[in-house]
Amino acid sequence: MSCGERGEVEEQVLKAIRPSRFQVRLLNRFYELVKSKLEACIEASGFKALIEAQGSFAKNTLLSDKWEVDVFILFEGVSDEWIHNESLKLVTRCLSGLPVIRRYAQHPYVTVVMNGLEADVVPTIRLEKPRPHAMGVERTPFHTRYVKSKLTPCLADEVRLLKSFLKGIGAYGAETHVGGFSGYLAELLVIKYGSFRGVLRAAARWNPEKRVYIDVEGVGDREYLEEKYKDSVVIVVDPVDPGRNAAAAVRLDKLALFILAARLYLEKPRKEFFHVYSGEQRGALKYRVDPSRLGVVLYKGALYSHPPESVWGRLYRSARLLAGELERMGFKVGRYWFHTDESSYGVIVVEVEEAELPPLEASRGPPAWTPRRSERFILKRLGEGMPVWVRDDGTLAAWKPRKVRSLGEAVAKASRSLPAPPGASVSYAGTLEGAGEPWRGIISREYLKSFPSWIASP
Repeated sequence: MSCGERGEVEEQVLKAIRPSRFQVRLLNRFYELVKSKLEACIEASGFKALIEAQGSFAKNTLLSDKWEVDVFILFEGVSDEWIHNESLKLVTRCLSGLPVIRRYAQHPYVTVVMNGLEADVVPTIRLEKPRPHAMGVERTPFHTRYVKSKLTPCLADEVRLLKSFLKGIGAYGAETHVGGFSGYLAELLVIKYGSFRGVLRAAARWNPEKRVYIDVEGVGDREYLEEKYKDSVVIVVDPVDPGRNAAAAVRLDKLALFILAARLYLEKPRKEFFHVYSGEQRGALKYRVDPSRLGVVLYKGALYSHPPESVWGRLYRSARLLAGELERMGFKVGRYWFHTDESSYGVIVVEVEEAELPPLEASRGPPAWTPRRSERFILKRLGEGMPVWVRDDGTLAAWKPRKVRSLGEAVAKASRSLPAPPGASVSYAGTLEGAGEPWRGIISREYLKSFPSWIASP
């Protein structure tokens, strides 16, 4: 499909997501400012390094709502230890006079923030080719060069459409808390299938029960990769590192989400699939948020001082732990959700079927023929004043008084053992009903908006 064959919806979306000439010019000037300061200082310090723009900005696949650029410093003649332990001292000194925030995720870097523009400055080693088991940042320059060699301006716009689509359905990002498609993976898919719609047509036919395997350049060893990535639901061979699965981060739920969205969009293209138009659930839904059935943990603190992926990752982990703990207490969890403004607050929401549990729960014990275990079970249950009986399968059973019955009490108890996002602490734990304003209104609106608006009758 050529550029001229795009549908009306895609053309409208592109007008909203394609960066303007002014935006590109401004980012270029910002990049040149950062680059010039680094070049002069690093050379004066006796180091050799190549400074390059990387990522979406360099590949011309940036979306209009991203006013940012990745700046890589490719050092020569330094060790991994120096990069991890010493490089930021030099980088910070070289950027003196600019507002700099030190970051550290899997790799050290700093962020320069000026007038709404951001530059992530990443020191790493200059390599001739990716090393085995290399960190992701080491591959980035090779990814950038490969993609730039393949993308025409037309294909770059197709990548933008796919990125916006993935963002709109909630499947964009390789971070652990997302488990979705990275920007590089989106680029590989467009290169493979030739267009945004070409990717969707392919995805609509995928079946996770049969391994999805994609080799853009025909350089991968399928048997080796399927053995190495046994748990991956989809394998996309990395053209610059054929022993790596570029889709290793994709979880089953996000793959299924993408397959469903691709099929629904092809049947009925709508702007709501794209992130600039996604919003609240539309249509005649009978569902309404019941604040008494929403367990809420609200965190407040200086989240802005930590890498966003660390904050999101911790919220994801805590949300899963909270949902699991509520299930263990007897609540039927329908859905959990988490959100942060990456600045001052984070929130976890768990929705359950019932806000109040019955006073008793059925307790299943050991087989009746196990002397010590069965006796302990009998003594404990009789000590609680509960009757004991033998089930059809020969195991003991009894009624057991619940220690925690209300959702609010359960969330408050469970929240004490949850890992808080870095820089924050628990501000409130209970039901949304008791959260008070303005949080009750804010959380209720954001939670309702988190339901996919694009899931509608085709």
